[in-house]
Amino acid sequence: MKKIPLSQKIVIAIILGAVVGMSTGKTWTPYLEPLGKIFINLLKMVVVPLVFSSITLGVAQIADIKQFGRIGVKVAMYYFVTTIVAALIGVGCALLIQPGLGFAVESAEKVKAANPPALMDVLVGMIPSNVIDAMAKMDLNAIIFFSIMLGIALVLIGDKKKAIVDVLISFNAAMIRLTEICIQFAPIGVFALMTITTGKYGLSLVKPLAKFFAAEYLAMLLQIFVVYAAITFLIVKVNFFTYLNRIKDVIIMAVSTTSSAATLPLELEVAQSKLGIPSHLAGFSLPLGATINQHGAALNIPICVIFSAQAFGLNLGLGDIFTITFLAIIMSTGAAGVPASASVFVLMILSRFGLPAEAFAMILAVYTLLDMGLTAVNVVGDLVCVSAVAEAENLQDRSAWDTNRSTTV
Repeated sequence: MKKIPLSQKIVIAIILGAVVGMSTGKTWTPYLEPLGKIFINLLKMVVVPLVFSSITLGVAQIADIKQFGRIGVKVAMYYFVTTIVAALIGVGCALLIQPGLGFAVESAEKVKAANPPALMDVLVGMIPSNVIDAMAKMDLNAIIFFSIMLGIALVLIGDKKKAIVDVLISFNAAMIRLTEICIQFAPIGVFALMTITTGKYGLSLVKPLAKFFAAEYLAMLLQIFVVYAAITFLIVKVNFFTYLNRIKDVIIMAVSTTSSAATLPLELEVAQSKLGIPSHLAGFSLPLGATINQHGAALNIPICVIFSAQAFGLNLGLGDIFTITFLAIIMSTGAAGVPASASVFVLMILSRFGLPAEAFAMILAVYTLLDMGLTAVNVVGDLVCVSAVAEAENLQDRSAWDTNRSTTV
């Protein structure tokens, strides 16, 4: 009997979960909620050790510090430029579709805005006073900073690094294998999560937000099929649909978990095995991207804010639009790769314009339906980045594409 691929099992689980949730409502929630939490916890369990070992090893295996600097600059520039583009696309789609016009604000429930950390607090928090504490709290910013610094230190000590690097290689391989084991439970976890979500919300809140969803998903499609496709075609020199086929397992995982951080282990494996990306580049770029390269947040934040402004009849001037765009770019880099992380920044910008959070309350209620697409945007953007940098550095293993050479360009 032919073995069913994991990606197909996950798709089947998503469909079955949606059907069961719609037909039974919240009946199965008490029984399935633990399964969903166990699956997410399994993925979170491997994130910290995998990120630490991947980044440290990725930096340590770079031949010299100048090469690290060159690659780091290229990765950072890609992330920054494409984040600006994502924010502009979000603003453009919101102004084109005007999702908040005619929205019934009075039907939304009151939501208390959270207080996001100040920019200086974020910068200071990136430098951990206690590395073990940072790992226990899953503070990815602090872990990434420490891992990069440790990797640089290993490069600087020359041949003395060999013993530590050998340990890191074995540890990283073990973590990748453990990740593969955890991912085998994805169909069960995804079924539980989808059943709970659809059972709780159904389609009751989707119809009033049709224009809002249209703006969001139009922005996502433009980011993927225009921006990423252009980069893949012009720089990576690969047919974009072939590329998407190679990373389909990552996309499915992102959609089902709505977490860039939870998808990271599979991203690392796919980048190396299916895209021909060297381990040191993937290990450095992808964990960094899962933290700061949040294109989904960059396009989502302005759409949510403009939606709320229109719902309350607030006319936004050119200066307001510029402010929203600028804040979306800056704040998206601080949106952690966990579900609905951008919502706290949206609520902060609403208060910046004197807008109450009622209009955003209904969005929060169905945020999972948005977060599926937003997370897919994030992970595709990360992988396209690492592929573009690998091509620019002549590091990409083209033999990984031999089976599809007829469709590459």
